[in-house]
Amino acid sequence: MGGLRNDITRRLVKHGKDDYTDAFTKDNFSIIAPSILFLFFACYAPALAFGALFDIATEGNIGIFETVLSTAICGVVYAIFSGQ
Repeated sequence: MGGLRNDITRRLVKHGKDDYTDAFTKDNFSIIAPSILFLFFACYAPALAFGALFDIATEGNIGIFETVLSTAICGVVYAIFSGQ
């Protein structure tokens, strides 16, 4: 666990803020915008499909809204912890 801790602290000192702010510069927008749209639809389509199936299987207890919400929460948590 010491190697992982050392790697994280070394990365935070050198690139901590840049990992989150570089995506919003004018030069990177043409690369970032299509990626964001692709990932939005790539994640949204299965959430809709599985949400419809869950709605039928659970008799309305878990539906499209809950599936999309859980997908969004998982995506945000992943993005925060992975430095994306």
